[in-house]
Amino acid sequence: MCFNIAEVLNRGWGTGNASDWYKRDIKASMSFYGLNDATAFLAQPNVKYAGNNTDGLTQILNQKYVSFSKIRDTKHTIIGEERGFQRFWSDLKQPTERKYL
Repeated sequence: MCFNIAEVLNRGWGTGNASDWYKRDIKASMSFYGLNDATAFLAQPNVKYAGNNTDGLTQILNQKYVSFSKIRDTKHTIIGEERGFQRFWSDLKQPTERKYL
């Protein structure tokens, strides 16, 4: 939900700090996967919030996509790595057993 708020603030549709909401959701997403220290990840040039502009909006949308994606072993991972998410993905624990519906 924080990425939605960050997007609203980036687009100028509300008042507040988009950067705070952007960072808050990244930390929450990483915490969900058991990664509690987001400092190094947030310091990466491709991840550090670029501001309330088109680049910042792109970052918010990319992070939102990655956080909603539950598929970690397909080309979604490659897209994430190209956007600066390599450290995050490499720290995730891969499933030991695949289950098919």
